[in-house]
Amino acid sequence: MNLRRAAKSLRHLWRTSPPWPVYATLVATRMRAPGIRRRFRSRRAAFEAMARDHDFSTDWFMSRLCDWLAVFDRHPMPASPEILEIGSWEGMSALFMLSNWPGARLTCVDTWQGGPAHPESGKAASEIRFNANTARYSGRVTKFRGTSAAFFAASSVSERFDLVYIDGSHRYADVLGDAFAGFDALKPGGIMIFDDYLMSPYDGKADGPAPAINRLLADRRGRYELVAVNWQLVLRKLPGGDPR
Repeated sequence: MNLRRAAKSLRHLWRTSPPWPVYATLVATRMRAPGIRRRFRSRRAAFEAMARDHDFSTDWFMSRLCDWLAVFDRHPMPASPEILEIGSWEGMSALFMLSNWPGARLTCVDTWQGGPAHPESGKAASEIRFNANTARYSGRVTKFRGTSAAFFAASSVSERFDLVYIDGSHRYADVLGDAFAGFDALKPGGIMIFDDYLMSPYDGKADGPAPAINRLLADRRGRYELVAVNWQLVLRKLPGGDPR
């Protein structure tokens, strides 16, 4: 484990005030990371080869792939999982989920207008690339073009999904809405993944993903278990958790 990088991450956690179990889970996740990368190296290489046959201008997913494989090795998805993805961009994570679980049904929510992290030059083409990259699986993909708030307002999704992946807007208010609505949409026993947990807040203190995610963790204490904490935070919704 890189001690300097670990110290930086722990300082970030301290500034954003997570529940105490997050610290221990971060350290444990970092210690497991080298072994996970070795164990899943060949499966990552196979997906990288697949991705090269598609049209991606950016890649924020591949470095997380081994971590995902480790999570789903420990907590397997059902044969035909229902998946919700908030923030799909050009579809690299969607491509992985659709190819990894041949029976999966995937709901993708995105404005396809990007955000501060997305290059301006790629915004106009992002949905075109998404459509092309997922075309082979289009019968198993439902697109919602709009904000996640509009999606949740228009949809009845209580405890519907086996996996919820949150990688949309990184503003505090938006992440907060996605976190609570996404948790309610998750089936008991399901997995929820938040991207960019260790991203620095926009205002240097509170306007970012971590403070919003931490609020969910505090409010829903007793109803989930932490699975992994690194750049992404992964939790599992407990069956029959404390409903307070």
